[in-house]
Amino acid sequence: MNLCFCKGKEILTQLERIAHTRLLVFKGKPDNITGVLHMRDVANLYAKGDFSMENLLKLVRAPYFVPEGTSLAHQLEHFQAQKRRLGLVVDEYGEVRGMVVFEDILEEIVGQFTSNQNEAITEVTQQKDGSYLIDPRISIREINALLNVNLPVGKAKTLNGLILETLQSIPKRDISLKIDNVLIDIVQISKQTIKLVKLTKSA
Repeated sequence: MNLCFCKGKEILTQLERIAHTRLLVFKGKPDNITGVLHMRDVANLYAKGDFSMENLLKLVRAPYFVPEGTSLAHQLEHFQAQKRRLGLVVDEYGEVRGMVVFEDILEEIVGQFTSNQNEAITEVTQQKDGSYLIDPRISIREINALLNVNLPVGKAKTLNGLILETLQSIPKRDISLKIDNVLIDIVQISKQTIKLVKLTKSA
């Protein structure tokens, strides 16, 4: 979430309603990011009775920028070396293109280590041609139930795991494979894992 330092009362009102742990601070325009504020530090100010605009500004940490195209493995090392957990991704012109956090990189490298069973399923998107674009981190049981297919459930619990188990390696390029009566096209890959697949059910 972005926090604009405009007027003291407005900021206090924003802070009272915030449900995020880290805030991006900007001045003037939203893309003019000047720092990062951790709500834990703000809470400590309240607890100590030292809350003021002057003290709040002292808590703002300089933003940490990440060049677009940095590999996940290298960025993980940078986060650890810099003792950071959040970085702003910038392109070659210095324009902010997005945000990356430490936990997301860990999930990409070692797989999702947390899950919310009550979270709505958003990993499957049906295309006009009847195929499905799928985040391969989704569980095989969820795919079978959602799409009425019978992909095997064994050692591999996710679609990504099933593909890697079948190929016995991380693919170096986009390829296709057929499991049971399901054609799986690997659409997007990285050095660490498969990012996106297209699934087509055979007639």
